[in-house]
Amino acid sequence: MRKVFAVTITLGLAGVVMPAHAQRVGTYRGTTADGNQVYFTVARDADSGKLELSSGGIQFTSPCTGAAAGTSLSGNWGFGFTAGTEVITKEQVTIKQYLVSSFYMSALLHFTDDKTISGSVGLISAELVPVVNGPPKQAAYCSSARQLMSLKYTPSAQAPVPGGTVIGKRR
Repeated sequence: MRKVFAVTITLGLAGVVMPAHAQRVGTYRGTTADGNQVYFTVARDADSGKLELSSGGIQFTSPCTGAAAGTSLSGNWGFGFTAGTEVITKEQVTIKQYLVSSFYMSALLHFTDDKTISGSVGLISAELVPVVNGPPKQAAYCSSARQLMSLKYTPSAQAPVPGGTVIGKRR
């Protein structure tokens, strides 16, 4: 009887100490602090078996300076990640990369449980200032302040890409 009791306590303590994998495969959708939509998709890497980000999309509004001071750049970007580059470690992942040569994103995602991501994101873009007749001669620097975001797990059948999303290919 005493041996059975000792085993039960040991297993109970092991269950408390062992970390659980909070994230799960699927799409997480939500908004940034300024109300723009954002999503990230978690997948299992075919080679390593580790969970990683496979794609994402963000709607943004970024105030501009320079030649376009007083204006803002608004839009949507959809993007894919190269397999094995955005691996989820200790329930979080950091993203610091160019989505295209003129668009940089920095984000921190933390999986608080199996249905929720909290974090922050910041975007920087350099855009050509259009001219009515002729080629552009100036560029604008547009940057959204780093802001909080909150995302919830969404079954894949309910996670379409927002209309107007431009799919950018990573170089």
